[in-house]
Amino acid sequence: TNSRHINSLEKTVDSLEDSIRSIDDEMALDFIEVDLNNAYDYLGEIIGDSLEENIIDKIFSNFCLGK
Repeated sequence: TNSRHINSLEKTVDSLEDSIRSIDDEMALDFIEVDLNNAYDYLGEIIGDSLEENIIDKIFSNFCLGK
């Protein structure tokens, strides 16, 4: 696991905790949905289900290619 995966997992946990707090506070479903979607997106960054626009920049910053 690299630091990007760890960071994404930490953000996933934070988003899930936020969604649980929103449920406990009986907030509107829209707020809960935002937190759950964020958690899904962070997990998607790890499994390749969603990619950030600057993924090429990340690849080149982490690996030495073409030298």
